[in-house]
Amino acid sequence: MLKNRNIFESNSVSDIKSKTSVTDKNIYSAITPILYISKVIGIAPFDCTTGRATIGSSIYSLCIFFAILSWFIYDVLWNIWYNYPHISYTIIVPHIFKMTLSFSSVLITLLIFSTVHRNKFYAILSRISAIDAVLLNSKTLSNSMYRKTKIFLIVELLVVLPIYLILFFSERIVWTGKLDNLNYLLEYFVHVIGTVMDLQFIDLALLLKNRYCLVNKELLKLYNILSDEMEWTLIEIKSKHIVSVNPPRHVDQYPCGNFNPRCTGLNTKNNTDSYITQTVTQNEKILKLKKVHSCLYETAHYINSCYCLPILLELTFIFGSVIQSLYNSVIVSMKLENLNTYGNDTEVVILCIGWALVRLTRMVCTTTSCQLASNEANRTGILVHKLMLDNGDESKCLKDFSQQLLHYKLQFTHCYG
Repeated sequence: MLKNRNIFESNSVSDIKSKTSVTDKNIYSAITPILYISKVIGIAPFDCTTGRATIGSSIYSLCIFFAILSWFIYDVLWNIWYNYPHISYTIIVPHIFKMTLSFSSVLITLLIFSTVHRNKFYAILSRISAIDAVLLNSKTLSNSMYRKTKIFLIVELLVVLPIYLILFFSERIVWTGKLDNLNYLLEYFVHVIGTVMDLQFIDLALLLKNRYCLVNKELLKLYNILSDEMEWTLIEIKSKHIVSVNPPRHVDQYPCGNFNPRCTGLNTKNNTDSYITQTVTQNEKILKLKKVHSCLYETAHYINSCYCLPILLELTFIFGSVIQSLYNSVIVSMKLENLNTYGNDTEVVILCIGWALVRLTRMVCTTTSCQLASNEANRTGILVHKLMLDNGDESKCLKDFSQQLLHYKLQFTHCYG
């Protein structure tokens, strides 16, 4: 694994800090909306300006961990003594299943984020900063990108958290008819922790997708290809031979003329020298893109290893809670069981379906963000191979890039750390 300071030569972490002090915009300023909320609820045990883990933040996260653990034990005992004796086992079992999954997901997230994975956030964010120093080398482009990122995160939080708040208060009114129970407020706090952790993962996956997209655009720009790859690789079949629409890149196959894109004058030697200079410049840029792609893969590896277990537990909880919500809506609508709710049957069914839809949306967004990032990363290999075909397999840097991509297959899995 390459060290971050040696990946981009002059674009090291120390250089990036000096640059960000001038532009006053970097990845940390862009993600402040979700960063500070994560800090408050205990799942960001690091300094919000540098990404480095701090002892105070880790202790704060552990305090929240022990507080939720204590409340979970109290809630289980309270339900056993006061709640479960008055309801049937068909309601008790799904409730225990859902509550156990919810708390185990949040507790394990707090524990591993504050201990085992506390330094991985710096590894992730510092690599993203180094990548942005190369891809977003224009101050206008970087400021625009970071501004859009911050707006996206603000809108995301303003949409997601109020929806959960509305569903939570609606659930309290329908089930109990009152809102003054502290236990239910703590339950909402647990839901917020799981949801924000899920949003962290989704946002990082989308950020990876965006950076891979920038790498692909830069790669196409080196060869003056601005359109989508499906447009510039059209082929025509002549006499059972496949011929590329784009002309080969060898200059000596063509006389100097207007139809030769590499000949800009009448002097063949000058044009050849210009082509060699252009090729050297292209190779240097391809080499830098190789380093960027390698760093992106490292970033994806850290994201996957940091979030694989929490996301697995959270998706398991979502699946279980969706099943429970649909189960409750069926038994209420068919009057198979009395749930002793304050609201009528129609309100209970609408509430259960609402929770199921919201949690299914979270599951879809999580899996979709992973798929989008993986597709964009794998698209780089397709582009490199098409460029090799178009260049007559002449570029050594493209060959090396192609071999590197064989070992850098991005995929998000819950089976490794």
